[in-house]
Amino acid sequence: MKIKSSKNFPHTLLRSVFYGAILFLSSFLFFSTSVRAETLNVTAEFRPSAANPRVDKFENTTPVAGFCLDYQRFCGEGVFSIATNLNVNNRSLIAGSNNNNERVFQKLDANWKTISLTDDETGQSITVQFRLMLIGQRFSRSGGGFVTADFNSAGGYPQGGCGGTIGAGIANSYFRFAWNHSSLPASCYRNVVNMNYTDFKISDISVGYEMKSSSPMNMPNGTFKGSVSYSVGNGQQIDLGAGDYSDNILEIKIEAQIEHELKFEMVGSEKVPMIPPGGWQDWTSGGATQFRLEGTGSFRTTASAPFSVYLECQHKVLNSCAMQREGDDTLVQVDTTITIPFVIERVSGEDITNWPIYVRSIHTPDYVFEPRSYINAFLSTVKFSVNQVESLRMGNYPGSTWRGSATLIFDAEINSP
Repeated sequence: MKIKSSKNFPHTLLRSVFYGAILFLSSFLFFSTSVRAETLNVTAEFRPSAANPRVDKFENTTPVAGFCLDYQRFCGEGVFSIATNLNVNNRSLIAGSNNNNERVFQKLDANWKTISLTDDETGQSITVQFRLMLIGQRFSRSGGGFVTADFNSAGGYPQGGCGGTIGAGIANSYFRFAWNHSSLPASCYRNVVNMNYTDFKISDISVGYEMKSSSPMNMPNGTFKGSVSYSVGNGQQIDLGAGDYSDNILEIKIEAQIEHELKFEMVGSEKVPMIPPGGWQDWTSGGATQFRLEGTGSFRTTASAPFSVYLECQHKVLNSCAMQREGDDTLVQVDTTITIPFVIERVSGEDITNWPIYVRSIHTPDYVFEPRSYINAFLSTVKFSVNQVESLRMGNYPGSTWRGSATLIFDAEINSP
C-alpha cells in the first residue's frame, strides 16, 4: 500500500419655471475633483496548522520596506511595513500650536474591514478581515533649520492612544518614525519645539496591516484576490495633517495564498498480508468450510481542511483494486475501507469508520471528508478484505500466491460547499 498527498461637466444654463411675469435664469458650473490613486500590492499566505489551531491571522509575504526595513529594531518582532509612493508637501510644524495640522499628527481608520477575495481559477470566494495598523513617515525640509530634538521625542511618545517607536533622524536633513494604531479610533499627535515652518515634506510613507479569518477551517486552498481602498488627505481615512497630498486614494490590492496542512504517513510496513480472521489454523485443520481474507495497515493523519480519498490500483475489478494469481490472469476483488478518527463525511455527517474507498470514476461517489477540528498525527487504518466467495475461489488453488498493490490518493483540492 502506498500513500500520496496531493472630468469636467460642461457649463450648464438652467431655466426655472415662471413666477408671475418674472423669468429667473440660473446658471451652475458642475465640476469633478480629479481622483489620484496610489496602488499598493500586498501578498499574504495562510497555512492552518493542527499544531496551532487558534492561529487565525495571515502571514505577510510582501517584501518589507519603509520604516520597519530600515529600523526593524524599533518596530519590534512581527511588526512590518510596506512602502507606498504617497507624499505630502507644504506641511506646517509650529511650536506650541494646539492645531493638529501644525503638530506631528496621524489619524488612521484602523478598524477591521470585511472584504471578499476570489480565486480566479475556481471562482470560489472567501471573506477575510483586514485593517491597517501602522504608518511610518519621514519629515524633511529643503532649507534644514532643525535638529531631531525639535521633534520632541515624537517617535516614541505620541499622545492620543497610538503606540510609538523610537524616532531616528539627522539634523537639518530628516526625521523618521512610525506609530502603531489600535482598532479603536484615535487622533494621535505630538507637539514640536523650536520650529515655525510651513514647508515640510512628508515622504517615505509606509503602512503595516493585519489580515485574519473568522473561520480558517472553512477556507479552501487556492490563490484569492481582492482589494480595499482608503481615502487619503486631511480629514480622510489616512490623515497626516493639512498639506498638499500626492494622491487622495490608496488602493490596496491583496493576493492571499491559502494552503491547508494535509499529511499522511505510513506506520509500519507497506506490505499488508491477507489472512483469515484468527489465522489459517481453522482452515488448514479442516474445521472451517468458509473464510474470508483480511489485512490492515496503519497511517497517521494530519489535516485542517476537507479532502477526498480514492484508489489507484495495480490490478482492478470494476471500481475496486484486485489481487492476481501468480502464473495466470485470474483476479479476485479486494474491498478497501478506511477509518479516520474525528473526521466526517460532508453530506451525511457520518463518521469515517470502515468507509469504502473506490477507484475514482464517473460511476463512483465523490465523497468529501471533513475534520471535526484540527487533527494532528491521528492514528488511522486502512482495511483490505476479500469476501467469502472470492476467498473460497482462491482456496481452489492450494499453494498459490496472489499479489496486488493499492495506492491511497488523498486529494486536498476540494471545492467549498
